[in-house]
Formats: sequence, structure tokens, C-alpha cells
Amino acid sequence: MEDTKDADLKEDKPIRALDMFPYHNNFDMVQNGRDTLFVLTDAGIYVVSRHNLLNNEKLEYRLLDTTVGLNKRLESLYGKSVQVVAKYNVSENDAGGALQELVDEKCDLIFATSYGFQGQTKEFAQKYPDIQFCMATGDNANEEPVLPNYHTFMGEIYQGRYLAGAVAGMKLEEMIQDGRITPDQAKIGYVGAYPYPEVMRKIKRAQPQPSTIFCRM
Repeated sequence: MEDTKDADLKEDKPIRALDMFPYHNNFDMVQNGRDTLFVLTDAGIYVVSRHNLLNNEKLEYRLLDTTVGLNKRLESLYGKSVQVVAKYNVSENDAGGALQELVDEKCDLIFATSYGFQGQTKEFAQKYPDIQFCMATGDNANEEPVLPNYHTFMGEIYQGRYLAGAVAGMKLEEMIQDGRITPDQAKIGYVGAYPYPEVMRKIKRAQPQPSTIFCRM
């Protein structure tokens, strides 16, 4: 992102919250040109102004998802040979219903995007060996039965979490220097969704390890 690090993380600069940020889960960002940012999320791609985002100004954005933008891009590359079917607001208790609908719609490649879906997704992979199933954040691909059509994957979220940890440490140092807290009062907490490998490996890399609260949303 060019000089964003210089703008926000220099020692002589205050740490600022980006209050107008359009998304609040796992994401990545790519800059295109001088003032366009693409915020890559599991909800789609948010197209925002870099200037407005960094300066907490009114932020108008375009969301490219399966209904706007992304399908047109696929059509430009592959014509009508690729079709995207999306399911929204799927609870963990009803993942099987959504998976069955995708199977019935003759999808050849199915992505499941919540850790809690992995048990049912693997069951479907075993039931339908001709369909490829990809499980985001999953950790059971190497457990028996190991299936050739069931895969787990994860983005490079550790990069953003590393930066978040650095910013948290800088903020604590600022608070100590300002006299708002003493060094022995400095604490960093981490809110994790589940105590599973994708979360635990991030916590165990920190020394000393932060106080951790696990919560299910």
C-alpha cells in the first residue's frame, strides 16, 4: 500500500483508528493507482478511496460480489462455462441444507467458508466423490477418512494480525509514556472465536502470551 506504513506507523505519528472502514472481519487490501483500494473480503471486494479511508472522511464504496461485478469478470474470461451460485446467511446448524442445494444445482466445486461447517462439508465430500469441496479455515483434511476431493485452505491472515499486534504494542507504549498507565499495568487481550489451530498458533507466537477470551458469535 505504498506509504501507508509511513503515514500511520512512524514513531512520531499517533495511532489512528480507521472509523470508516467498510468491513470488520478477515480481509486483505490491494492498491490500484494512487487513490483506489480494493478491500478483499469473504463478502466480496470493496472498492474505496484510499484518501477518504485514511483520513476518516465520508466513505462511499462499491461492493463487487456474485451479483455485481465478479460474475461479469468470469464471463469475460470463460464465457458461460463458469456459473457462480451463492448461499447467504447460512447457520452452522443448517450447513447441510445449503450444501445439498449446491449439490442439487450440479455445482462441481463447492467452497464452505466457516469453520463450523467443516464436519458436514467433509461428510458431503465423502458422499459425493465427484465434487470438489474446499473448506476455509478447516483443520480436518488430514484426519481419517482422508478424501481426495476434500481440501482445507486459509489466507495470509497472519500478516494483518502481526501488524495489529505491533499497533497494540505501540499504543501501550504511548499510554505508558503519557503516564496514563504504568508498565506493570500494560496488558494486551485477544478475543478468539474458537480454540482451534488457526487461532491458537497466533496466540502462542506472542511472548508473553496475551490474555485470551473465546467467544462464539
